[in-house]
Amino acid sequence: MKQLDYVIERCAAAMNAGIPILYLETDDMSLLDALLRSERLLPYWCNDCDEGWKQLGEVDKAARVRPENVAIFNGSLTSYFKDVNNTTEATTYTRTSFVPGYTGFQYLRTGVRGGVPQVIAVRNYRSDDSTAKTLERLVSEHLSAMPGDSILRSFIILQSPVVSLPAGIEPYVEVITVPHLDDKEIAEIICDFAEREHEERPYPRLLDSMTLNFRGFMRSKIEQMLRKILLECGTLSDTSVEEVSLHIISEEKKQMLQKSGLLRNRELGDKEASGLEQIKDWITKRKENFENAIEGKRDWDLNAPKGVLVSGVPGTGKSLLAEETARILGIPLIQMDMGSLQSKFHGESEQNMRRLISLAEALSPCVLWIDEIEKAFAGVKGSGEADGGTTMRSFGTFLTWMQDKKAPCFIFATANDVSSLPSEFLRRGRFDQKFFTFMPTKEECRSIFRSIIGGKDGRTVHLFDPEVFKDEYLDELLSFCGQKGKFMTGADIEGIVSDAKFLVYLDTRSHANHVQTSYAYMAQPFKKALKAAVLDARTYGETDMDKVVECLLLLGKEQFVPSSATNVVDISKVNARRMEIPPFEGTPNGYDELLYKKIKETLEELKSERYPQYRNI
Repeated sequence: MKQLDYVIERCAAAMNAGIPILYLETDDMSLLDALLRSERLLPYWCNDCDEGWKQLGEVDKAARVRPENVAIFNGSLTSYFKDVNNTTEATTYTRTSFVPGYTGFQYLRTGVRGGVPQVIAVRNYRSDDSTAKTLERLVSEHLSAMPGDSILRSFIILQSPVVSLPAGIEPYVEVITVPHLDDKEIAEIICDFAEREHEERPYPRLLDSMTLNFRGFMRSKIEQMLRKILLECGTLSDTSVEEVSLHIISEEKKQMLQKSGLLRNRELGDKEASGLEQIKDWITKRKENFENAIEGKRDWDLNAPKGVLVSGVPGTGKSLLAEETARILGIPLIQMDMGSLQSKFHGESEQNMRRLISLAEALSPCVLWIDEIEKAFAGVKGSGEADGGTTMRSFGTFLTWMQDKKAPCFIFATANDVSSLPSEFLRRGRFDQKFFTFMPTKEECRSIFRSIIGGKDGRTVHLFDPEVFKDEYLDELLSFCGQKGKFMTGADIEGIVSDAKFLVYLDTRSHANHVQTSYAYMAQPFKKALKAAVLDARTYGETDMDKVVECLLLLGKEQFVPSSATNVVDISKVNARRMEIPPFEGTPNGYDELLYKKIKETLEELKSERYPQYRNI
């Protein structure tokens, strides 16, 4: 069903039911005018449809001008109903006299049987005390009216992006959440625009691309962007149009983000997520689905992927994976600001969640990154007592959207502690897959070292002796780390490299007779500095191995899939209930087997503490 048809049907149903106040929850102010010009709603504010069109006259009828007994105001009703007892002031603020002998709200209070009804519409409605009293009075008049009184055919229509109503009148208001334009409507807008401009309609692939990227925009905004595209390209059917249209739409979406305050654009950084090839490969295979989402749905009944939940040990690349996902899919990365959702005013947090969802769909295709999602929805279980159920309602709205969404908005959620997430969040249907990141193996540590030292796209490779990048060089360093019990995450490695570079810099600057070499970081001085930095570091595997083990057991219980092809522990064989892990199956290399040994020892300690009966087994 088309957007306007849906709104008209909802309005007609509410009017037939005698509901005096209609509330359009949308930021499209032009939709209100289209609604009031609709022929299908004329019977509700004219004596009958034919009589209504006679009042308009043939010229006005063709121009779809609304009847004189329909008035539109901006912001609030304060200026219109300043004083219902002061007819002079009321007349001053009245656009037109609706019925001879009556002005302003007095007609609503003293209307007679069979009189011409009155409709008052407010664009971009803002609640204030005066308007609240007006709405309350209208409801009161409706409740006390006799059958046949014209007051029963008087309505107020409000429009704003967020519903804001005075307390007590909610039962007498019909809130109509206006849906976004569907793909068919968007395609029609594009083709109609091309026809008006005497242009050829875009070829099928371009039409699908433009339709997909115009999702979430209102009709007027789509036409504005089409004009920009036409002015820049001179046509709507050339092969160059797609790139230009994507750029123009992207810029418009950035404007939407800046104005919203709920989401923010995340620029892709220079760091790369080394290793983790299994999740990268999973995402790469779904890129085709994102680029051809409309074709996939139309020809294959294939929905765009919903998203992934990534959990694991802190510092193991979850945030970098969000950027990598956006880079692979070739779509923007949008970060959710959960703090901006919360409001001290009743109902606004839930409204903010609905606005955020609507905005995320408008910005699709995109990657929606929710960092540390367990903190975002912390307190869901105790929400009823702590905040009157606000967090629970927001959480429920978000879960429903995750389940039902059709827009190509790929959710990338990260969590350090999935134990605090409600069980319904982890079941299949919310996410397409659940991945975990664990302590990197020796091979992955080598890859991380090379990535950090060389920089993105090899920008800093020229500063280092080529010996630094060889397997033998890094293997010696990692064996040293294993012997010292310095088991590292990606974040630990980044810190160690940074510290080592600084040590080399200080040592070089302290020698007045330093001889300039080919590279800033020669192999042996840099290795010495790396080992010194390792000894000074307090790595995560050294200080928080108990948390590493608890994470392993929990993710094994929840059946998470590894992000890497190789792991020190095969999570599919972890018995979380008995707190048992499978034997080490890798090749001893001076790091991985020592990391496994440390995990095993920590597991036995935790097992002994929790289950004393196992101490002597």
